[in-house]
Amino acid sequence: MRPRGRLLAQPKSHQMRKSRIKLKCQDVMVRHGTTKFSFQQVDVFSSRALLGNPLAVVIGADSLTAFDMAAFASWTNLSETTFLLQPKSADADYRVRIFTPVAELPFAGHPTLGSCHVWLSSGGRPKNGDIIQECEAGL
Repeated sequence: MRPRGRLLAQPKSHQMRKSRIKLKCQDVMVRHGTTKFSFQQVDVFSSRALLGNPLAVVIGADSLTAFDMAAFASWTNLSETTFLLQPKSADADYRVRIFTPVAELPFAGHPTLGSCHVWLSSGGRPKNGDIIQECEAGL
């Protein structure tokens, strides 16, 4: 699949450590048409770069279509790429869609944890005590 627009990225690296999940983040702005999106590439389960499970997380991806998401996931060529969205369920704090380079997944382990970390580090706050993530598999 080829993206419809040009994807331009300018990396800015920094280290992040939260709770028990150790992540190495790379914060990047992506331009799709005239819209810019923030995306982070994180190494889940490692405090050292290139040793964790890599994950790309696009923040505020509500205006992207499923085709756009699939094209971006194909471009990153990681095992999974996630997209953070506004929740559809009133009970959820945020919604995530998970893509591989070839398909969308209803749920996956390390993308769920890495996406939660990026959501929190981007200013997300749970409505109540627990964080509730919405995905295709449910809450």
